[in-house]
Amino acid sequence: MPIKFLLLLLMIFSHLIADYNLQGILADFKQRLWWDLKYSKEFVQEHYPVDYITALIEHSFMWSTCITIPLLVYSLFVPYNPHAIAYFCSSILTNTGFHAIIDHQKANEGSISLTTDQLLHIGQIFFTWLFFVLSYLKK
Repeated sequence: MPIKFLLLLLMIFSHLIADYNLQGILADFKQRLWWDLKYSKEFVQEHYPVDYITALIEHSFMWSTCITIPLLVYSLFVPYNPHAIAYFCSSILTNTGFHAIIDHQKANEGSISLTTDQLLHIGQIFFTWLFFVLSYLKK
């Protein structure tokens, strides 16, 4: 199996671990409804008005870092590329933003289903992988 497809499979595997197994309590914390059910609405508005956003960003950053790890590890074994660090940082930040928006639409707005959520995340992985392959694996 060519290395580029193995990288894609490892990214998808990393997605499954990060989006399900590692999420833990953040799955609850990223839902505005959880805060409203746990505390009174007035208490939440006074003390925790945007804490669900913090949880969304924390989970999204963790997920983005996890899906990028296979590419980062691979890049350690290829000739030095001066743009690699910039690529990984921008990839993690961009994916964090998109992941947070997608999860917010599912967890808080209810405007997309779990299936749509997962398809969009797989799309993120595919485009991250494709950009890496086109930029770094020109063989």
